[in-house]
Amino acid sequence: MPQRFFSGLPLQCVPCLRNMVHMKKFLTCAMVCLTAGSLLAQAEKLLMDFGAGFDPARALSGNGLTYEMALEGAVKIKVTPNGGWPGLNVALPDNCHDLSDFGGISIEAYNPEKVAQFVALRVDNPGADGAKFCNTQGYEIGPGERKTLSTWFGFTDEKPGFPLDPAKVVGFCVFWSQPKTEMALVIDNVKAIPPKPGMMTMAKPRERVQINFEDDEPMFSLRGGTLVTGAEAVAGKRSLMVDTMADAKGWFEFWESRAGLLAGSFTYTVKFQYRVIDAAEDATFYSLFRSQGKGWGKWDRGWTNIQELPVKKGKTLTQELTVSLPRFKDYMLMFGVNGRAKIVIDNIDITRGAAYNDGDLLDRAKEKRNAKAEPVVMVDFENALPEGTQIAIGEISDKPEEALMGKKSLVIDTIGRGQTWNEAVTIGRGKLEPGYKYYVTVPIRMDKKGDRGGSVYVVANPTKQVEGYDKRGWRSWNSGIGEDDVITTTFDFRKDAGYELLIGVNEEARVVIDEVEIRREALPEDRLALAKVRDKAKSKLVFEDNFDGKVIDTKKWNITGDMPRTGGIWRKANSTLDGKGNLDLLFKPDGDTFSFGAIDTKDKFNFTYGLVECRMMLPKHTGHWPGFWLFGNEVTRVGDDGRDGTEVDIVEAPWRFEEKVSHCLHWDGYGDDHASHGFTPTIAGINEGWHTYAVDWSPDGYIFLVDGVETWRSDAGGVCRNPLWVIFSDEMGGWSGNPREVDPKLLPDHILVDYVRVWQ
Repeated sequence: MPQRFFSGLPLQCVPCLRNMVHMKKFLTCAMVCLTAGSLLAQAEKLLMDFGAGFDPARALSGNGLTYEMALEGAVKIKVTPNGGWPGLNVALPDNCHDLSDFGGISIEAYNPEKVAQFVALRVDNPGADGAKFCNTQGYEIGPGERKTLSTWFGFTDEKPGFPLDPAKVVGFCVFWSQPKTEMALVIDNVKAIPPKPGMMTMAKPRERVQINFEDDEPMFSLRGGTLVTGAEAVAGKRSLMVDTMADAKGWFEFWESRAGLLAGSFTYTVKFQYRVIDAAEDATFYSLFRSQGKGWGKWDRGWTNIQELPVKKGKTLTQELTVSLPRFKDYMLMFGVNGRAKIVIDNIDITRGAAYNDGDLLDRAKEKRNAKAEPVVMVDFENALPEGTQIAIGEISDKPEEALMGKKSLVIDTIGRGQTWNEAVTIGRGKLEPGYKYYVTVPIRMDKKGDRGGSVYVVANPTKQVEGYDKRGWRSWNSGIGEDDVITTTFDFRKDAGYELLIGVNEEARVVIDEVEIRREALPEDRLALAKVRDKAKSKLVFEDNFDGKVIDTKKWNITGDMPRTGGIWRKANSTLDGKGNLDLLFKPDGDTFSFGAIDTKDKFNFTYGLVECRMMLPKHTGHWPGFWLFGNEVTRVGDDGRDGTEVDIVEAPWRFEEKVSHCLHWDGYGDDHASHGFTPTIAGINEGWHTYAVDWSPDGYIFLVDGVETWRSDAGGVCRNPLWVIFSDEMGGWSGNPREVDPKLLPDHILVDYVRVWQ
């Protein structure tokens, strides 16, 4: 490296900036037009240099480091150990953000030190769905070595990563991971580069994708399926096969497409060839689109069951599916089977068609409101705010590009406030009386998200304490940037706690809301208040298992696994009997993750109404949580609130550091319409020894008990009137703390169940 790179200006201390600024002039941006399908043929192009006319104050920001401008268009970075991840953020000029014709970016780096440096190049953009994403590639640069550092869109360390949108690249960052010594690095020559051979740029959704399994391009993930050749292949040299003939599984997902390949807001047509080699009579084969951000329920699309298709063993058939995907996060195409089957798939052709049309926002708002209910509060932001309404965060805007439906809307911006929960608007204080069901309608748009993302909550908040009723009911909304929707929710107010409606933002977001409307209708007589827990002696015992014997009774129980679960794996082997009369759900390390157990009575014992009780010993350590709950086929159905289906969490206990448990009700699926209501009683000594947990489910509501003492009663959402089944499960995730912080020396951990009984 020529010595000229070490001369130049004195070091400048640059304050740490949270957001990168955009440089609008003095830089070179070179891009060329492409013909379709010619990505690999594109030459690299210079995006920016650091020579004459470069304004570092408008393009560079240091995070835990300093820099100086060197001669001949380079930047010298000086790193001082600070225990963190120091980095130099570089903002691309505005006219260089669209790099959709390229595969990634690169920089030239020179290490003048006598020791090797370990650095990473990160590319930032808002992501294909509007949220902030990044791709990163790590490098080792030897002493005195000059090396090209490259990062490819949609890949992290050359493996499929976040679905960057190459048309919205905002900049890049060179950073170190907790450096131990002072060091310097020189960078120059920022370029846009073509895709790396063998790495297909899947970041930007394309109009047509063809997957024939001949190549190893990372356009999909195998989740239990295998690639087969020869006579087993459908066509060509290789095909995808799933084989569960020897070990029938419940729902077994064996293949999924790459994240970022399929975007919401479009209609897609999918064609693929398949051949059924063998299958049991009750086997089912599914293809579906699953939303990346909305989970199960409303936002899944395109279920197709092979039982509805011609099933001819040995014959190669073609299936065609057309599906419209709403305007939310990206989707994955998935294949899965239930039961015993051996199926081969090939030649998947995905064609993007017309834009998804979910109607005008004003029309959607009219359709979703309950016109028969009595209007109570209307906040349209066009006129003076009604009594009981107060804006804590936000400004009323009359800008045409911000007003959603009328001339004015409320803009709530919590970016940069540093708060986890921002209560932005209070509505209806003193206006919401007990004895009514309240219907809330809020047209809304997500304009922007901060570094930590953001979501919106509509909360029913009691303004004074009432025993057994201190839990807020809420509904959350989380969408990509630019998406609009109509949030609707309901709240039942029975007790005289005094209420208000809160609209708040969790973390950082800029949202626009319009016409917050609250209507009500009288609740029926509160029969739950007079309801009593049924007398076991006068009731019929309809289900019982004392978990005696050596193995779980599979006439009563389905053993869950082996299948992924959020944060880990459900393993069949983790659900056993301990030989002492107890069900044992085991939690333990499993490779680079953790596994746990679960059993359920689905299709073996489903019931409507009854007193359900178990005797359980909670686990000893944090990082996972036991669940004793009821579930049914209709819980994921949206509409009719919880009357068609409610998940009843009799007890969940994620806390090992507090003496409390949780009761909760969930209904209307697990997507954008999901609603819940719960209560968290504090019970001395609950983490030690054996305790009983129960719920009495009747047409009047749910009465929860711990050790025979009532802890909560509720009819939130309307009482479920369809059959449910019993589940014992162990899971892990953020609610129970970070499982990676669990000391492996403390594992394995156990959840023990002595008995479960149901009376009617």
